Amino acid sequence: MFTRSYDYLLHQSYDFLLTTRLTVPGNNVSGTIPREIGLLHTLKYILIVNNKELKGTIPTEINRLKELKHIGLYNNNLRGSLDGVFEKQTKLINLEIHGNKFKSNIPTTIGLLTD
Repeated sequence: MFTRSYDYLLHQSYDFLLTTRLTVPGNNVSGTIPREIGLLHTLKYILIVNNKELKGTIPTEINRLKELKHIGLYNNNLRGSLDGVFEKQTKLINLEIHGNKFKSNIPTTIGLLTD
């Protein structure tokens, strides 16, 4: 389960908090993306893809990650609204979230993000 593994890493390794890349492609991950993802302030690249058992929403705590340039959260089973999710990523270059079951479109305000 993703949440349990992730929680373990957060609590066991300070170095993990300083990582710049989080890559979890097609590892049969289940559960949800934990809110604690917002603690990874140095994160620049997220790739969590092809995990059909990964459910829930994208936590708004992702807005704390001001250094994010690439977000790949595609081909999972994520749901819910995208409102308020990507409103503070001013350095974002690439956003890939297709292949999920979101209830809303990408907010138009994402086009206003600039660094």
